[in-house]
Amino acid sequence: MRTTRDRLQAALLERCAAAGVEARVNGPRDDARRLPNTLSISLRGLQAAPLLTEVSDVLAASAGSACHAAGGALDGPTLSFSHDTCARTSDDAR
Repeated sequence: MRTTRDRLQAALLERCAAAGVEARVNGPRDDARRLPNTLSISLRGLQAAPLLTEVSDVLAASAGSACHAAGGALDGPTLSFSHDTCARTSDDAR
């Protein structure tokens, strides 16, 4: 699961950078403390609803999460991906 999460993360960050969108991975920087089946990324300056509509055919994503707090997030949606998302998108994230 961790490898799939990391591939999805790399692909998303690469595509965001190419599009000029500031993206930041949320959570601990220490990989040993990260959940292997979860990826949370904040995107600056984007509206969540249109973005979620755009990716709904290829990703199961949500704007925020139950544990999302007000501190530290960029001004934009926080997308959360779970193991099911990574499994569905492993071929697309390459």
